[in-house]
Amino acid sequence: MAIKITTRRNVKAPVWSIVLLVLSIILITGGVLHYLYIDNQLKKLAEKLVVSPPETALKEDVLAKEREINLINSKTGIFEKIILDHKNAVSIFDFLEKICLKNVWFSNFNLNNKEISVFGNADNFVTLEQQIILLKKQPAVNNITLSGAKISKEGGVDFSFLINFNRQVFKQ
Repeated sequence: MAIKITTRRNVKAPVWSIVLLVLSIILITGGVLHYLYIDNQLKKLAEKLVVSPPETALKEDVLAKEREINLINSKTGIFEKIILDHKNAVSIFDFLEKICLKNVWFSNFNLNNKEISVFGNADNFVTLEQQIILLKKQPAVNNITLSGAKISKEGGVDFSFLINFNRQVFKQ
């Protein structure tokens, strides 16, 4: 058998196969570039994670700040309670000044929760009694307890009594 050498014919590829080949090359190149980009971004994020404190440290910082804020809140709560429980002693002095007889003077005051201890001097026992009666008639006064009375060296009467006030007197 004899071998024949024929001329080579150029076979044209169909257009659709060329388009498909170009499209495949573009997609493969895009996929590889996208993979490299994502890999690079992951490495950068991993470096940031190593540099920044871990999440547990952040939680500890947040808890420490919360404790600090709670401490400040408790202190302001105590301050608020002190302010709300504050007694307005000026109103008591105004009250006593208005109802004090001219022959009675007060020398010492001691303010407690709802009470005030009063020390003073009167001309005589009758004046002291009138002052106590006048105080008992006041609606702001709940109770008066005479805790001591004695004749002073100057001839007057030294006395001390405890006045129990309504809460409204302190809030005026």
